[in-house]
Amino acid sequence: MGNDIRVQILLRKNDLALVQWTEGNTPSRAWVTPDMIVSEDGKEAIVTEPKAGIPYGVEWSRLVTFHATPQEFERQLKMQGIWTVADLREHPDGVRSALQATYGIDATALGRAVRDL
Repeated sequence: MGNDIRVQILLRKNDLALVQWTEGNTPSRAWVTPDMIVSEDGKEAIVTEPKAGIPYGVEWSRLVTFHATPQEFERQLKMQGIWTVADLREHPDGVRSALQATYGIDATALGRAVRDL
């Protein structure tokens, strides 16, 4: 009973259940077998070690390494005309643009990594 976790049942297919639970603040999903389900109540269940099930989804954090730096973000903010706190408050779209430009190369790397899967 020590590794029993309350999960949501999202889908059933081919005698497996796709379940979701949260570890810390990160949601996790896995396909589990009926013998792993201790009890269930509608859309929720108690599952023994759901992490031992078949993993579901992509481990995005393993696909890219971020190269953004605070200096690059500052450069992008200034390119958007954001030099002061007042500028920051007046131009929230510029902040979003600066963030996107700062991380844009990383999004491209993610796209390449997914293409190679």
